[in-house]
Amino acid sequence: MQISLLQKDFAWESEADAPIIEVNGIWHCSLTEVLTTTFKDPLALEYYLKGFKEMWQPSEESSAERIYGEVYTSPIYLKMEEKPQGPLGNVVVPIMVYSNSTHLTNFRDASLWPGYFFIGLLSKYISAIPDAYAAHHFVYMPELPDIIQDMHKAEFGEPASSATLTHLKRELMQAVWCLPPDDEFKAAYQHGLVVECWDGICQRLFPCFFVYSADYPEKVLMACLKTMGTCLCPRCLIQKSEVQQMGTKTIFLKGKAINSTHIEAFLKDESLILTRSAFSEFFQDTDLDFNFYILFVIDLMHEFELSAFKALFIHLIQICYAIRAHVVQILNERYNFAIMLLLYQLTFMQILPSTKIWILYDLQVYEGCFRVEADGCL
Repeated sequence: MQISLLQKDFAWESEADAPIIEVNGIWHCSLTEVLTTTFKDPLALEYYLKGFKEMWQPSEESSAERIYGEVYTSPIYLKMEEKPQGPLGNVVVPIMVYSNSTHLTNFRDASLWPGYFFIGLLSKYISAIPDAYAAHHFVYMPELPDIIQDMHKAEFGEPASSATLTHLKRELMQAVWCLPPDDEFKAAYQHGLVVECWDGICQRLFPCFFVYSADYPEKVLMACLKTMGTCLCPRCLIQKSEVQQMGTKTIFLKGKAINSTHIEAFLKDESLILTRSAFSEFFQDTDLDFNFYILFVIDLMHEFELSAFKALFIHLIQICYAIRAHVVQILNERYNFAIMLLLYQLTFMQILPSTKIWILYDLQVYEGCFRVEADGCL
């Protein structure tokens, strides 16, 4: 994998003439290969190969209500199935992509950044079972090489700025993401892929990217948007000032800085960045007119549970400290006794995994810690 280096006041005839840095050891596999393997696996027995409307009638007297809870019962998936039928059965395969950079140890900086997907034809209740092995890893995102600053200084006489390093990280992310959706996958995306499934029956599979779920920093990274820019959301152009109411060529050919006023004038209005999106390149090579920004859905765990509720939790702890210091110790004892979190002192804000943030929702442990009128409000 090659990434082009750049520096202010250095210009070239084209981007291809710019100095490069090699990034080796990238672990990835073809999306076509992974998709084929999943439909040959016995777990495919649980796949719903055709979508349907799910209805529920509470009683004989009441009217039926439509239930929305699975990908294969959603209106958008049923619309995707409106493809012309061929001699083989057509199966639209919704691919739900996830990625999350994970810190592996309490010491040093060991980390892992996997990219994986779920098949939307499988019930969410089965997908949530760890022993089902429903998540399919297909890529691991690398970091910039440790020698990046040395190479940059050797080429340009000075180390790279923080803005340049951020740009190179974005370029690396998109370049790596271009590897799994190879030419075979692009052909399958448009014309289908014939696979002999686990039951011996051949099906023509039409893979489609359904959602891409990640926390906000990774979401804007994949959507090629500026973090906390004028437009915050990948799915709309609402500006940050309105939230409460709800040129690569220039750089390489003219030597402009990536954060210069000249560049910002082109990108600021829609919070764009200079990196080419892997999704943009993928759909550009197909005949499909698809707005890939709608893939980046809301992430409730990171965007609400770890932000809005964490702020509420900190506020409650501050109230306890304001009343009397021993109230905080009482709160710790209640958490440890009632929820059996013996390894954590919650009110001291020690590390709590995001998957266990639900523990903080038990507001019963606060009863009696405040004045009577405050308890009623809580």
